[in-house]
Amino acid sequence: MAAGDRDVTCKYLFYRRRHAGGSINLVRLPVIGVRLASKDIAFDTIALVDSGSDRTLIQKEEADLLGLTAEKDTKGNLLNPEVIGAGGNFRCTIRRLPTMLLMKNVTPFATFTGTRAWVPEREGIIPYDILGRDTVFSHFAVTFHERRQKMTFRRL
Repeated sequence: MAAGDRDVTCKYLFYRRRHAGGSINLVRLPVIGVRLASKDIAFDTIALVDSGSDRTLIQKEEADLLGLTAEKDTKGNLLNPEVIGAGGNFRCTIRRLPTMLLMKNVTPFATFTGTRAWVPEREGIIPYDILGRDTVFSHFAVTFHERRQKMTFRRL
């Protein structure tokens, strides 16, 4: 990880959700921009900053696009842990993410290399990537400002 020593405050991202009855509400989440990169490809996506998640998860479609291979144990067996979360239980593979940049607007403020990411076995299990306590929270004190719809990252 690298970048300056100042605090970084990011606005929550939001979207409009239309319900079956036609009503619309505004959903605001502590989501930030993230750039994922491997040797051959890089792209921008979004990730939920989730203090309740032990692990960092990325979507299967993204891991496949990046060409990430699943880790195996010393006997050559695929590491295949079960993840238990608000959306239910599902199996994952563990893959190494070569580069992950946290973004404020279009400017990176932190770089993580060699991050272990949990990847659901099936597509569509998680709606966006999840930054858990194993990455972001081990390098930043994150303060959520719910009324202001912002979060501040303070380097530890």
